[in-house]
Amino acid sequence: MKRPSFFVLLLLLIGLAAGAKADLPAEAASRPNIVVMLTDDQRSDAVGIVQRSIAGRFPFFRNSTPNIDRIAAGGVWFNNAFVVDSLCSPSRAAYLTGKYNHINGIVDNSTPLPTGTQTYATILRAAGYRTGYFGKWHMGSQRERPGFDEYASFVGQGDYLNVPLLVNGIATPTSGWVDDVTTGYAVDFIRRSAARKQPFLMVLGFKTPHGPLDGRAAPTRTKQLFVNQQMDTPPNAASYPPYFVIHELSPFGGESFRNYFRAIAGIDQDVGRVLTALDAAGIAQDTVVVFASDNGWHMREHGSYTRSGADGEKRNAYEASIRVPLFLRYPRLTGGGRKIPATVLNIDLAPTLLQLAGLPARTDMQGKSWVPLLTGAAQTTHAGMFYEYFREEGFIVPRIIAFRRNNMKLIEYPDHPEYPRELYNVMTDPWETNNRIKDPALQSQIAAMAAEMRNRMKQLGYRIPPGAAPQR
Repeated sequence: MKRPSFFVLLLLLIGLAAGAKADLPAEAASRPNIVVMLTDDQRSDAVGIVQRSIAGRFPFFRNSTPNIDRIAAGGVWFNNAFVVDSLCSPSRAAYLTGKYNHINGIVDNSTPLPTGTQTYATILRAAGYRTGYFGKWHMGSQRERPGFDEYASFVGQGDYLNVPLLVNGIATPTSGWVDDVTTGYAVDFIRRSAARKQPFLMVLGFKTPHGPLDGRAAPTRTKQLFVNQQMDTPPNAASYPPYFVIHELSPFGGESFRNYFRAIAGIDQDVGRVLTALDAAGIAQDTVVVFASDNGWHMREHGSYTRSGADGEKRNAYEASIRVPLFLRYPRLTGGGRKIPATVLNIDLAPTLLQLAGLPARTDMQGKSWVPLLTGAAQTTHAGMFYEYFREEGFIVPRIIAFRRNNMKLIEYPDHPEYPRELYNVMTDPWETNNRIKDPALQSQIAAMAAEMRNRMKQLGYRIPPGAAPQR
């Protein structure tokens, strides 16, 4: 058994003195290494283990992610994982800070994360962790990577092939598929950190499967996969959100559809490279591995991919947007092959990693640690979830607030009283086709949900941040 260091025991004592709870068993109280892998626009069901567990739309993908599945098999699958703002930069900032975006200030894809922002990386670094960031950062055109000792990362969206990287601030040309290249830097960081015997945090941001989903999106080795697959039309394709103007499906599908899954199959192999590096260094047992996505993605659900300019593929509060894949493996704590159905949020990652590292709880973080769920000390952490989206210039999607609890979801468009509110029972109506907002039998429940949502907003200090686009 690996013994906790004196430094970690001291931190735990400090945390207890401050009122923090040490819920970790003794063997998990040593400082683990931490690996976080984050994909871009990956649907919650675009994973093999998920397709094998549900009657999914994409049965051809059941055996296409063996390495992501390996994380789940050796750890836990949070099958009710959600983001609090389904957009790339805001979600990434929520993961890092443990706070809602109206608090951390990242409400669009063009705002850099202030260099003084407190994140799980800055806190772990101050506690003695070596920190490295590799791949997609996506906070506007930001060049800094606050909280990280070293990095190899591209600016903005980057591209799939031959992308110049900033390697510790120095522009560096590269050759090859971008996720393969950045994974190489990540694996090297793992090897060097393991040799130093210093606990480390490594974050790997994949570009995949974000567009453009052209011939460059997938690596050469996966381009022959799924050649005969076509995208079906889901039952809610004509269940349009109230802000849509033109309801005309675009030709999305075909190669774009296939390239989406080919790209995920490609990064699954890169996930395998990371897991192999941990095994080879002999540190897999002492490493927390998290795999997640920044947001979901629509494939014709709710009329997405229209020519109306609605950009409804991920910015709304529907299930295809807000649900994400989320798996966590820590052999000293989690066991293997468990499914945890409790609602968990992207803002929970930061407090979870800090507690796993034996650090005191942060009262300024709005997320909640998953450790009680992992140890079996609790069955739930969130009594419902609040969702927010702030309008961006150039996009038709309006400001959205939503509240989801006990399989019921209430969606409102507060700047547009002409848009009807929406209420769905996502258990009996998973496609969200039956808006029950006018159901006479549910009016008292709707009023209670609306009151609870506003109480939650008050608790969270909800406001429209200065950087949000004016409403219209």
